[in-house]
Amino acid sequence: MIRLWFLKLKVLWRSEHIWAFYMGLFILYLSKFVFFIDELPVTIPLYGLFMSTMTLVILNSPKRYHMVHMIRLTNWNPIRRTLQSWLFSFFCTLPASTLLFFTVHEIFKDTPVYLLVFVIFGLSYFAISFAFVISLLPFKMAILCSVSVYMLLTLMHGYKLESVRYVAPTLNFMYPDYPDMINMLSIFFLGILMLAIYCWRGGDWPRRQKKILLFILMIIASTYIAVPLGQIWNGRHLANQPYQKVQVNNIVVQYKGIPHTIATRYGQVVSDIFDELNEHKINPNITQIIITRLDHVPKGTQLEHILKLEEKTLYIEPYSNKFYEFNYGYNIIRDMLELSETDHQIGLQITQSLISKNKHHFFDSLQRRGLNETYE
Repeated sequence: MIRLWFLKLKVLWRSEHIWAFYMGLFILYLSKFVFFIDELPVTIPLYGLFMSTMTLVILNSPKRYHMVHMIRLTNWNPIRRTLQSWLFSFFCTLPASTLLFFTVHEIFKDTPVYLLVFVIFGLSYFAISFAFVISLLPFKMAILCSVSVYMLLTLMHGYKLESVRYVAPTLNFMYPDYPDMINMLSIFFLGILMLAIYCWRGGDWPRRQKKILLFILMIIASTYIAVPLGQIWNGRHLANQPYQKVQVNNIVVQYKGIPHTIATRYGQVVSDIFDELNEHKINPNITQIIITRLDHVPKGTQLEHILKLEEKTLYIEPYSNKFYEFNYGYNIIRDMLELSETDHQIGLQITQSLISKNKHHFFDSLQRRGLNETYE
């Protein structure tokens, strides 16, 4: 395998495609000096595009340089050849993953490194596996397909990605502190499914083995489909479950569909906001909070607002893990001030006080970056 890798590297080194790839990748990385920090996440799908394009070049090189017969002389079965090619592609796309890490670390400086590596690996895994399945198409058509998918992911950046939760490899870049494990599980099975399709269609299999592989392919597809179906069932089951309770200062928090720690987190941040409002002679008159995790993206254009007030009850309805984070995720101070109909100038004072005090370390990133980068 090592000798074959060296042979492939020598071929790629002499290819004009490899130099165009790395030059384009470097230019993409330099774009971070052009965009503002809040605009950089839009460039993340383009790193996936470069990874998929590089993989397509690698998979197409045996045909282009007449190496197909030489590779078949290795006498490996198609599954082993696929895994070997996947690992080689992963190795060759490491520069893209590395530059992506530097980019997202610039955006999410307070996020643990292992979480950033985790979500980057998820995108890399999808990008390479996706390239394998579209490599069954003619090369130019595969490139067009790849560009179309990643441009669509770029256009859908933000809350719209939640509507394609089970196929979006860039979803967790919105909130790497609280990665959506259902999304990661879906991407994992989707990647296996794409590799299985590549093995089934692209390998030289005897007829009987091809039928067995087709059966395995159907099992993998069923497993992938079971993930969203399981979430639908879980949502219906959750609707019939009673609320759990936790007391945060003088506020009763009822919740379901979210962890206890997140419910407490909401209660603490709302309590902190109440304390600041009371200091300015503003009484929000809220005695309880009811939190319900939604399993769908709400209709309408106000997707960033998940709070509503009815009498003395504050309803919080998060539909994304992004709403668990209050620095670059959810602007909960803004929404609470709007619900309490606070004057703009007083609202700025309250915001400044909340971030400077930062009682529960919910606003560490904002405190470090300075006030009003997000809360204006």
